[in-house]
Amino acid sequence: MKRRKKWLVIGCIAIVCLLFAGAFFWHHSSRKAERTVYADQGGVAVFEENGKVGLLDSNGNVLLPAEYDDISPFGTSEWTTLRQDNLKGAVCKDGRMVIECAWNDYVWIIPQAGFGVVSNMNDGQTFETLIDLNTGDILRDEPKHVYWADEKYFYDLLAAYYDGWESSGPYRLVICDLSLNPLLILDDIGDAEPFVGGFVTFSKHFQWEMGPGTHTIIDLEGRMLLDDITKYEIMSEGVYYVRRGTDGLAYCGLVDKDGVAFEVEGTQIWPKDDAGLCRVYQGAGASSWSQHENSCYGYVDGTGEWVIEPKYEDIGPFVCGSAVVREDGHYHLIDPNGCRINDLEWSRKTCMTLPVVPVDTEEGLKLVDRNGSPLSEEVFDPSFQDTYGELLLLRDMAGHLCAIEMDGTVLLRMDAEDQETDMGDGSAIWIKTGGLWGLMELREPLTGQWRISPRFRWVYKYSANKEEPVYATFEDGGKAYIDAKGNPYGPLIYTVD
Repeated sequence: MKRRKKWLVIGCIAIVCLLFAGAFFWHHSSRKAERTVYADQGGVAVFEENGKVGLLDSNGNVLLPAEYDDISPFGTSEWTTLRQDNLKGAVCKDGRMVIECAWNDYVWIIPQAGFGVVSNMNDGQTFETLIDLNTGDILRDEPKHVYWADEKYFYDLLAAYYDGWESSGPYRLVICDLSLNPLLILDDIGDAEPFVGGFVTFSKHFQWEMGPGTHTIIDLEGRMLLDDITKYEIMSEGVYYVRRGTDGLAYCGLVDKDGVAFEVEGTQIWPKDDAGLCRVYQGAGASSWSQHENSCYGYVDGTGEWVIEPKYEDIGPFVCGSAVVREDGHYHLIDPNGCRINDLEWSRKTCMTLPVVPVDTEEGLKLVDRNGSPLSEEVFDPSFQDTYGELLLLRDMAGHLCAIEMDGTVLLRMDAEDQETDMGDGSAIWIKTGGLWGLMELREPLTGQWRISPRFRWVYKYSANKEEPVYATFEDGGKAYIDAKGNPYGPLIYTVD
């Protein structure tokens, strides 16, 4: 009997242990199964499990186990970077690890070339390796090189010293096609930016102060076209530049695929406008936003001939057949021959780049077309005006933000504490109301509706491409990349304010 009781007790204890163990493992397995799935990124999404992240496909199948600490958004690329502890790597949308997490400095994706640049930092020196993202093969494995690429060319910079922040010469820049075939080898050049007829090159690389006159323009074969360039702007037709002349004067012009298209004396030049004319500034400075006592602006054609002599104190581009100019302290409209259009005149600078012109009057801003004809009887606050896409932003006399079409129609009118015009394409605008930012629709049929309701303290790094991620600070202080609907692409990163 005693032996039977003993085994009974042992059996009960065993059952209790088994039940406890089962409950324990059930509890932990159920916790393990709990997932948070974040915003879709074209058939793939980041998921979080037990504090780690991985990738799922659109059917919920695990592409990459939740073993990583961070996975960056894919954006428009097929690849993105990820981190495991303090080591970085890269992954493809199908879950393949194309670069193992073995790099302590950085991993940089060049999607247009299909390359990845990986870097380790040892004893203050950066050692970089170039990897093919399609195959995972190492393409180049040499220390102290800087790799980068644009849509057409790939650059390999050989420098005597590079510590991750600054390189010092002598430099040798190798410009390759995207198959890594060398096209140009340039000595004493640290950087190059392509245009339709060649490259604008820099004699310094990764220096905080580039300084004027350090740029040159070469053709596609590396032949010098112009040197001592102080500023430039690359457009589809070529590069607009300003340079120092040997006579001490400043000259500006256009270099296109055939070489130097034209050059005139001037310290600032703007690309061609609707009338095919370039604005040119001559004077004791080159700031387009400042006025100088001896300022003189005029217009040249595509051959560099003066169509309208430099005699104005300020000018805008030709839009819809007219331009806004300032003469003798007052603004008015002119035609492409320089003849004044009607008797309309005002004293304060207003928007010069859109078909609708806000004119400063004693009552406030009134809207006119490019012939000076009134578009609206409404008067707006003269202390604020901005442009956004093809819209004019004003505030009415009650302080409401107004988005105005080119015919003067008020598309949107609302209370807004602030707006951000550097983020988007004009279809929607980031607006701050109630202390928080949201994205407001501006185009029919959704005008006035929130695409993303106000719930962010701030938003950063936004582009007109809806596939590009936005970095935002949520109301509770967490930060994350979000999609076009405001959903996070991954776990929020919390910082102490």
